[in-house]
Amino acid sequence: MTTKLPRHPVKATLYADFPRWVLRLNRELPHDPGRVWDAITKADEVAQWAPFRPDHDLIAHGDVWLTPTDGGEEDQPGRVLEVQSPSSLLYLWVSDHLHFDLTPTDGGTGLGLGYTFDDRNSASSIAAGWHLCLAALELLLDGKEVPSVVGEKAEEYGWDDLERQYAGLFEENDASPEPMDSL
Repeated sequence: MTTKLPRHPVKATLYADFPRWVLRLNRELPHDPGRVWDAITKADEVAQWAPFRPDHDLIAHGDVWLTPTDGGEEDQPGRVLEVQSPSSLLYLWVSDHLHFDLTPTDGGTGLGLGYTFDDRNSASSIAAGWHLCLAALELLLDGKEVPSVVGEKAEEYGWDDLERQYAGLFEENDASPEPMDSL
């Protein structure tokens, strides 16, 4: 039986930062910022919910190797560019930027994930993948079993449907000259 993931509506912001694109997903997590910080920076925890395993904790500037967790491609280069514990983490994954912002809230932590990439045509695929990864992160934070939700396993968790929904969301907003915000 497939582990049930937390469900969230398809909501994201997509905007051009020419020549690149920026995708932003937000979640409200009922955990304190320190706990969420550990989950996004400690290599053993990142490997449980993200599409890669860092070769060391993401707590200091510098190079890092990211091993895909789906058994696919070979190790990929990364570089930690900014660390402001426990509120902001920015790093490269090959040429894409991942930026995590943590904000304390009354109910725990607001988590923002910004993902900067080149190919606009891949926006809905990227959004669907990170949607699933953030759901897996929630399971980890809740102390529950975390299934693999990357690669071919993503299809078991509704990746195809999510990708279609994000494609529709982004198409609806393509005519807008402003950031595509559905939050």
